[in-house]
Amino acid sequence: MAEAPPVQEAPQIDADGERELLGLEGDTAVGHGKRGMVTSAVWRGCRVAIKATNDQAAVNTIPNEAKFLRLVNQHSIGPQLLAGDESRVVYRYVEGTPIVKYLKECTAEEAVEVLTAVFEQCFVLDQAGISKLEMCWPEYHVLVPEGAPGRPVMIDFERSRQTERPKNVTQFCEFVNLPTIRALLLSKELELSRDQWREMAMKYARGGRSRELFSCIPAALSHALEQSAPGETAHSKIAVKRHKPNPGKEES
Repeated sequence: MAEAPPVQEAPQIDADGERELLGLEGDTAVGHGKRGMVTSAVWRGCRVAIKATNDQAAVNTIPNEAKFLRLVNQHSIGPQLLAGDESRVVYRYVEGTPIVKYLKECTAEEAVEVLTAVFEQCFVLDQAGISKLEMCWPEYHVLVPEGAPGRPVMIDFERSRQTERPKNVTQFCEFVNLPTIRALLLSKELELSRDQWREMAMKYARGGRSRELFSCIPAALSHALEQSAPGETAHSKIAVKRHKPNPGKEES
């Protein structure tokens, strides 16, 4: 598997640096939504993303995004938060392909690897009691860096909340089981039983979200890959190994 190209580490953030970041003006538009707008800029040689509140939004979700980026960064998930206040968050810019587009273009092995890695991050969030609330259709909320299908980066935590019944794994199961995604995977000869997939998600949710029950999910992906390429047992190792989530600071 090809490794992602080396990237420059973000400088250490001191009080002066945080003030600089919070006063930074973006030079490139990245995205605009109901709740905020995202631009990017270069700060001390490092490209950063700046998400600012949308004045027209009914609710300011920026403080919530900053709160949950701090939490998920502790688990090496999400882009690296650099600074945040009530009106903006600044984090390390993530360069990558949106997951649906990636699944259209990648190989079967890469599809299994990226799905397994996302599932692992979903499981970590479940264990932390954090619900991202966007995993049913995370088209633009999961980016896959070039050459690194095992290191996808979740972005956009503005709607996240803490709960005793997080649904990240089950929601991502729903995503993988959608006809659109099933068709993409089937085009790569990755055939998943719709009923079995639904049953695994249900058992996981009702069984306390344990690692044992979760392990059936990457195992099912691994089995689908084995069936698509009989005799190439090395492929199965891609899906069953646990992908340790990588912090956004390692992506560019």
